[in-house]
Amino acid sequence: MFDWDRDYAELVGAEPEKGVQAQRRAKQAAPQFMSRDWLRRLSSARLLMAALTVCLVAGLTFEKRAELSGVMSRVSGLQAESLSALRADSAVVDTLPAELVMYDVAQYQRFMQGLQGMTAPDLHAYLRATRTDLALAPAALAPFYRDALFMLERHMRAIGISVP
Repeated sequence: MFDWDRDYAELVGAEPEKGVQAQRRAKQAAPQFMSRDWLRRLSSARLLMAALTVCLVAGLTFEKRAELSGVMSRVSGLQAESLSALRADSAVVDTLPAELVMYDVAQYQRFMQGLQGMTAPDLHAYLRATRTDLALAPAALAPFYRDALFMLERHMRAIGISVP
């Protein structure tokens, strides 16, 4: 009968000492996280997370203080855009206009936030496309297009762009 412990080495032609040496080399080449100092590595990962948290809190504190102290007006270019990215969200009004039929508050806020980044030619092109879509829209979608058209025209008037 075949004995795996004794006959396998003869079948393969490997010597038992070489197998033991191969096992030792495999243990030595094991990844570092498999070793016994995993607790020390875990504590260093916690230290890194704590340092990142401190940096994040410091950055948010700077941003709030810069906004309150007027530093934002002295910063220009890409820095001003990155520092005031969170401030742009607060420009959207939380109240829903009475003229809207289908849009709720969350949809209204998202729509207005999307309009804030558009240029005048983009707004005019969007106005033309919305009017065309409204003319071709089925009855079920017409109220949505009317709401979009109302919000678009209102935004254009608010920022001083003529509405044809």
